[in-house]
Amino acid sequence: VPELAQELLALLTRHRGGSDLASRRLTASLASLLGDLATPDATASVSELIQHEDPRVGANAVESFARQARANAGRYKAAVPGVGPLVELKADPRHRVRANALRALIEFGRDTPTAIDGLVEMLRDGRVGHRLASAWVLWRILPDMARSAGHLQREAGGSEGWPHLAASAARLASCDPDHRVRRRAAACVSRRSAATAGAGSPAT
Repeated sequence: VPELAQELLALLTRHRGGSDLASRRLTASLASLLGDLATPDATASVSELIQHEDPRVGANAVESFARQARANAGRYKAAVPGVGPLVELKADPRHRVRANALRALIEFGRDTPTAIDGLVEMLRDGRVGHRLASAWVLWRILPDMARSAGHLQREAGGSEGWPHLAASAARLASCDPDHRVRRRAAACVSRRSAATAGAGSPAT
């Protein structure tokens, strides 16, 4: 693993500053691959890539940062992964970076009330990309939401909370001006109904 990490980091050094499409794509791929290598150098590189000028690189780096945080939490027997830097990305102008950070914070149970409110704000954002990205995140976390509804609602505390996420998705599904947002939000509504029904069914 150390040898693989060094090879990937060497590739990153050669291509991370490139402005051509091939270099940007390779850098985005490396940002993803490094997430499976929780070595100190790989972790440091992923943290730096979060601020990369290419939004795809930054978004992939956020996902990798979350994977490394999980790995480190398991290695050091930490109850909650150390994802503090992601808190600063809750209002990031890059929609995929913002969405991935909120997803990680919610899934890790870190800063849950404001992370949930942040996702509600994204669903209501005037920018199409932010609404699309937040609807995707909501679709991904819905099964866990249904299984842990009581716990998550307690964690939400005084935030707008999970009911507002569902209401925002329903509103987007019915009246968002962008057809892609409507379709993705409708998928959220359908998945929520299925997940809620499943959570309420007796075990077989």
